[in-house]
Amino acid sequence: MLEAMLREDLAAGCLPRGPGGRIARKHYADRLGITKSAMSFYSEVFDQYDQLAGRLDPEEKIIAHVQERSRELIANGELELVNGNVSRTQLLGSLPVYATSLQRRRPRLKKTFEQLDAHVRSIGYVQDASRALLAKLQTALSSGVYDNLETGKLHYRALHAHLGSSGHNLAFPYALRPLIKQHEASLRTRIESDPLVRVRHGKPYSIRPLVEYGWPEETLELLLDSFVAAFEDNQKRKFSQNFNALILVLTLIASNQSAFCRDLMRFIVDRTPNARIGGSVEPFVSLLETHLYRSDWSESNRNHWIDASNAVLALWDRVSILPVSQRLKRSKERRSRSRPTIVELSSSSALTRVNAEEQQARLDGLMAFAADRFNLSDADVAAHFDKEGAAAFFETLRVEFPRIPAEIADDPVQSILYVVNIREAALVEHFVAEFEKWSAIFERGQDLWRDGVDPDSYWNDDLWGPEGRKLVSRIFPNDKSRWDYTLANVLRLVKEKFGGIVPTSTHPDRRICSFFVKRCRFLGGRGFLMAHLFPHKNLIGSAISLYLIESGANIAVGRTLKPMCIHESDQVGYKIVIGNKSKARHKPIVIYLEDDGGAVTAMSWLRDKRSQFLDDDKGVSRDFFFLREKGEAIQPVSENWYLDWFKDQTGNLEFFQSRNVVAVPSSLRPTTMMKAVLDHNGKTRYAITLAQHTESVSPSYYVRLPILFLHEEEHRHYCRILETISLHRLPDGRAFIGVNEAEYAERLEEFEPTGFGTRCRDCLDHPRSPGKTCESFDCWDCDNAILIAEPEEIAPLIQWGEALAAAEGDWMADHPERWQTYFAGWREFIVFVEETMQQPHLVDIWDAARELAARNMADPMYRAYHPWS
Repeated sequence: MLEAMLREDLAAGCLPRGPGGRIARKHYADRLGITKSAMSFYSEVFDQYDQLAGRLDPEEKIIAHVQERSRELIANGELELVNGNVSRTQLLGSLPVYATSLQRRRPRLKKTFEQLDAHVRSIGYVQDASRALLAKLQTALSSGVYDNLETGKLHYRALHAHLGSSGHNLAFPYALRPLIKQHEASLRTRIESDPLVRVRHGKPYSIRPLVEYGWPEETLELLLDSFVAAFEDNQKRKFSQNFNALILVLTLIASNQSAFCRDLMRFIVDRTPNARIGGSVEPFVSLLETHLYRSDWSESNRNHWIDASNAVLALWDRVSILPVSQRLKRSKERRSRSRPTIVELSSSSALTRVNAEEQQARLDGLMAFAADRFNLSDADVAAHFDKEGAAAFFETLRVEFPRIPAEIADDPVQSILYVVNIREAALVEHFVAEFEKWSAIFERGQDLWRDGVDPDSYWNDDLWGPEGRKLVSRIFPNDKSRWDYTLANVLRLVKEKFGGIVPTSTHPDRRICSFFVKRCRFLGGRGFLMAHLFPHKNLIGSAISLYLIESGANIAVGRTLKPMCIHESDQVGYKIVIGNKSKARHKPIVIYLEDDGGAVTAMSWLRDKRSQFLDDDKGVSRDFFFLREKGEAIQPVSENWYLDWFKDQTGNLEFFQSRNVVAVPSSLRPTTMMKAVLDHNGKTRYAITLAQHTESVSPSYYVRLPILFLHEEEHRHYCRILETISLHRLPDGRAFIGVNEAEYAERLEEFEPTGFGTRCRDCLDHPRSPGKTCESFDCWDCDNAILIAEPEEIAPLIQWGEALAAAEGDWMADHPERWQTYFAGWREFIVFVEETMQQPHLVDIWDAARELAARNMADPMYRAYHPWS
């Protein structure tokens, strides 16, 4: 049947041709209802009819068409030029040829176009439409209206509007460019010949406009020479800032009509001594400072002007142009806003712009919620909302309130800690899942590629020959049932012939490029294919995120970790991760992370698998732990890439979408810092977290609303303790605890000494164990306890405090949790008593108690307390 079709078409002279001039195989495959690849079985038949019909070269036909079309367009003045060359798109518009294919597929057609380009340049061809524009441009340039005398160029936007020309990014038609270039060259020559102009960094700097303010040209030339001599070594930006400040200062002196400014101008111009000049400089400096502060500039921009103005004044003082000893004072730049924690993040509060009335209504609603939910007075609410970020905390609590357990809903600190934990847990769960998913794919890829066919058996020139299609179909079948077989062969080919990196569409060999594009399309994309040989970007990003969450480090520390950053620890169950921060002079940041945590698991996996995808002796592999593959290159993780990746990952999480929250990586560090303070072992964790970074950590990381709540709770707690301090030796001392004289005497009789400086009203009736003997050790937090403000009573408490101080180190090293349970409260109580008794009416009692305690402890028979026994 195929031969009958070919004979019929040959006789009719309508054999379909393919791009190479041969008979089109696909045409007959469609007519027969079979695949194009099946036509390879009829290759001998097609070769026979190719010889009978003669192979037609379609490129010759295209070249003839292009030459004929170009002659016609040149004769009519309609041939378009693009950057001085004939327009390929115009000449190929009606042909099935892309201009981009000339470079690699049609070299003869490319040469034809190059000959046409040379021809139009030799005859000086100008398109008819450009001739009218050229005449209009000549008239516009001769008027001088569009000359920019400051830059030596034309006002392009205005000139475009006048000509009515179109061009991307203010580009003029090619025919107009030589005239524009010639005019700008003459314009620059005219400007640079001006004695009041100096050229630096390729830009003319002119002070001629100051002549209009009354400055003589000779004086301006002298000032300009001294300025250039002093600042010519500055970089372009700094030089421009100082020059603008020079113009500003000279303009202000000349334009101000005050007597002291006229004296200054006369002194600079005439160089004549003036008795009033000493008194004129100071008010001028004040005037200049006021002028800068009245400008509508930010603090940062204003400081740039102040620095540049000071540089000009210092120059004048140095070269004796004007004796100026004063300098302008820099304005204090506003402190940048603190980074929000994960609790404060909310798209409704952080990203939505609202007017003042809506904002006030929102705050009123949040204040009402805070007062009602947490039993706060109006004064307390107002004080809280005066703090930065307070509204965001209360807004989050209002949103999360239905989900917060009832037993902690009335405690703002525990409620916020609960929100921190669930949001942090959602992030950890997602990143752990992503790590497990892509690490499994990588490990499977390492097993698969070893089972692939050896590339040496087929990767040669035969693959691109006549039988190459059969070979490709056999080794890389596009069959879903043999997907693993194809994947294994592709992976081994990439591993052994391309260094483990899948070639991209920019590969110089177009055959290889086309080959891998087809394989990647079948196997799920290049990114998925690369994930079998190199850790996927989601795996790398998840590992960094887990490290940041658990460590409290910032992004700069996480992404620049070194390959050998993980070390063993003498603490059981922990690993040490050492990083550094360039802004802190590469100070080492030592962090202890739990062995079974997500961060150590992910980072240890990357360390163990590193040799399978990297050579640590080459390139950036020697310097960075976290690396990613992009465009056939291995490169370190950039901060911008990580920010975009993090937002993309968390933005699709249902947990955050349902709460209208936009999570950002900058919230991880302040969240860790705040959580360290709020946690049950807060002071210890906070100290460790702070020590891991630097002593100058900004308080904005941890001085936030929940911590303020925590401080207030401690304050109220110790106010209750204060009631147990008896002051009966002071006049009206009982007034401090609100009891009358009889009750006061009765209370003292009831209390028995505990041996630690405090007294107990009833050791057989503990408030938390009614009717039972007291077995507790928390006298500092007991309603039955009282402390009498006498040296004999306070001295044992001081001795007990000294014993605790001596034992604290051993307890914190061996049993920190027991120290927090039994002894930490005593230490805080004793510190509170000491601070309370520094008041004028109590300090004498405290001093006497310290002297008595010192004498007791110096006694050879003294037996110290042993809290460690």
